[in-house]
Amino acid sequence: MKKMNEYGGSTIKTLLVLVVVGIIGGASFYVYITNKKTQDNLNNAGKSSVVDVTKEDKQEPKLDELDKSIPNDDDMVLGAARDYCAAELSTGTKFPRELTVGTQAPNDAKIAYTTDKIFARLNVNCHDKGQVPQGGVAYVLKKVNSRWIVIGVGQQGDPQANVKYGIPPDFNP
Repeated sequence: MKKMNEYGGSTIKTLLVLVVVGIIGGASFYVYITNKKTQDNLNNAGKSSVVDVTKEDKQEPKLDELDKSIPNDDDMVLGAARDYCAAELSTGTKFPRELTVGTQAPNDAKIAYTTDKIFARLNVNCHDKGQVPQGGVAYVLKKVNSRWIVIGVGQQGDPQANVKYGIPPDFNP
């Protein structure tokens, strides 16, 4: 009887060791597979998918659609002037101000450019929202890196600004 108990005890110990080794092996395998999937996802994240386009699906964009998608200088000058005006807060309400273009004469609404189209001048009135525009000033803008930036505001040209920004002397606001 003693021999049976000894074999039974060693069998239980052997089974217990096999269960522990199985658990450790299973957990290691799970970690390995999870890590591999994560690496595959990270490696594929930067790759773009390839789309097969047949001749029937291919459509050339129309020329007038391309022209509308690219803003012209007038649109960009007006946008820069509006942004400059909106950045100034109303003293009473603390809301952004509004821009009205060309309030004094019919030609005021036109944007004047230098011959090389690096500088632009626009007559505007930056006023509180809902107020009637009175008077006005000229915004002088310069094209830098394909964007228009307001570099001067006033009714008369500033000789120091002409030198600082390279504004031609005959281009007076």
